[in-house]
Amino acid sequence: MKPSLHCAFVIDKPVGESSTHYVQAVRRRLSSEWNIPFREITIGHGGTLDPFASGVLVVLCGFATRLSEIYLKGDKEYLATARLGTKTTTADNTGEALQVDESGAAPLSLSDWQQLADQFLKSPYLQTPPQYSSKKVDGVAAYVHARAGQEVKLQPKLQKIHRLQILSATSEELVFSVTCASGTYVRTLAEDLAERGGKLAHLTALRRTKKAEFTLQEAASMEALRLHQDQVPFHHLGRDLLVKEMSKRQVQGIFLGDQKVIAESISNLGLTGSAPSSEYALLKHQGQTVALAHFSNGHWNFQRAFPLAFDMDLPT
Repeated sequence: MKPSLHCAFVIDKPVGESSTHYVQAVRRRLSSEWNIPFREITIGHGGTLDPFASGVLVVLCGFATRLSEIYLKGDKEYLATARLGTKTTTADNTGEALQVDESGAAPLSLSDWQQLADQFLKSPYLQTPPQYSSKKVDGVAAYVHARAGQEVKLQPKLQKIHRLQILSATSEELVFSVTCASGTYVRTLAEDLAERGGKLAHLTALRRTKKAEFTLQEAASMEALRLHQDQVPFHHLGRDLLVKEMSKRQVQGIFLGDQKVIAESISNLGLTGSAPSSEYALLKHQGQTVALAHFSNGHWNFQRAFPLAFDMDLPT
């Protein structure tokens, strides 16, 4: 398949640098290897990782950036390691010790921890974002206030935990895997899980193993990334979403902005008033993504259309 600037790359981000560092690294390589002016390359991501975390980072290029919301809002999976007995300012190992458990309480068994973990699936989970987070308070990220020594009030939000599996448990360490909705802070989840067991905790390792449809097995390190072979073409993105095939007449109507045709195109995607299997749907014609639809407030809404001609002369 001919390479295109309208694509995605799945990076296995290492611990250390920010996600933005690797997004821009891809941009620099595209500019250098394909001889394209740096400023002409549109690039983005499908959800960042903290510097101390590693794993799946989806980098979006060209028209693929217009699909960023399906990745930003997509479910995610992690493998996490928590140190028991100490709470830190950041809820991970980059912060300073805030509180140390000196109670000498007996350790919990793996089955005890699993019973506590199961509670997050059985009942609503209201999670308060950590002080060191990007949540805005008066227009400023919470972590900016935190670094200035100011504690701010962050509103709890209902989060969805799909799966929470305890893999190992000792008196000092807890290892678990979790599948959760976008917006969930695994750092805070570790603290909240430990609290239910009468313990303190902070994360010492966090690895994202899946983001939306992309798994760690599909990711490449920055050093091993091949711009031609490893790119995911635009029309292959969103493979877990609902798909509705469009006729040529409907495609023409969509691009002409015919509201009757647009309404016709998104009809029968799902039963109005009931949640479909996915929040987004792709409208396609002969394998090409024509438009994106979004389910909200009990019905489908037309989000945006995409040009079909993406051919661009790139090196082979």
